[in-house]
Amino acid sequence: MLTDTTVIFRYYEGELPYIKAFIHHYVKLKAHQLVAIVQCDSDASVLTAIFSSFQSCSTILYVLHIPHERSTNACLKRTNFKAIPNIGTWVLNVDADEFIFSKKGENGEKLFSSLIPGRFDRFNIKWVMAANMGSTNQLGVQWGIGKDYALSRNIISMPNVHHFDTKRSSYFSPSLRLETNSDLGLAHHWGRTFEDTLIKMSYQRKMLNNPKNSDFISIEAFLQESELPRRLRFMAFLESLEGSIDISQTMHHDLYDIDAQHALLDPIASAKQISQLKEIYLEYIVLARARHNEVFKSFVGRGVNASCEKLPSLVRRQRKLDQMRHEIWPPSASH
Repeated sequence: MLTDTTVIFRYYEGELPYIKAFIHHYVKLKAHQLVAIVQCDSDASVLTAIFSSFQSCSTILYVLHIPHERSTNACLKRTNFKAIPNIGTWVLNVDADEFIFSKKGENGEKLFSSLIPGRFDRFNIKWVMAANMGSTNQLGVQWGIGKDYALSRNIISMPNVHHFDTKRSSYFSPSLRLETNSDLGLAHHWGRTFEDTLIKMSYQRKMLNNPKNSDFISIEAFLQESELPRRLRFMAFLESLEGSIDISQTMHHDLYDIDAQHALLDPIASAKQISQLKEIYLEYIVLARARHNEVFKSFVGRGVNASCEKLPSLVRRQRKLDQMRHEIWPPSASH
């Protein structure tokens, strides 16, 4: 399906437990090339070793080492695509938790060939969002945001991490109505596991200063407040939604390295702290579902950063309401 495509993504140590699933997906789709942006030698070495375990695959791995002093977003936006050796005809920009898929299966190749010639040099593949605290959720929700898939020779620049500027102005989104016409989608596994989200909050906070991570200091600080960090609120919000799009082609949980996940979490939190935070998370899901039409409807399809900033603190609100009820109607004294 992707035999003429270079897939570009960013890799850092927090992706280690899940990167085999990502590589497996794009190798299975016969991607021409994977280009990994890394910022340290150890990440480059680990990724190269993991890729070498994929025997007899036609996909090429190219590791692009960019100075550590730049943010990961700056690294991606400043990539010189013309300098990448053996680059494919097309470039797909994704993160390591984003998986292109088609309900048409192998017919996805025919879908591209019928749209591309002489007409378009850039596609935007819309996200199909899913949160995966467990491995059973195989339905996603259509989102209004996605990532670009562009003709490599026409790429001029990358103004943001979602879009390319290209020489021609044509634009097309094949997944705009994915739920009805079986076009392409980009399954965005927001939280491949609950622990994955904890890892992102802890490790990305050092690299990305954005609303998804900016409130996180430590797990204990949130436990003391009986509160959820913003990133986990958004994950719980996604789990509260009823998905309708089959993303089972992108489910590769059997390839997750749980030992590596534990090793990354051990310096951050104890098993007891993680369990306590999961309880608050599950409570948030229940409250979000109960208030969905009133509070959350406007967040569906919106930008993630803006949603993370504005999603309500339902846990704190609910507990304040419970306290007020207790003060107004104290329990009867036992006789």
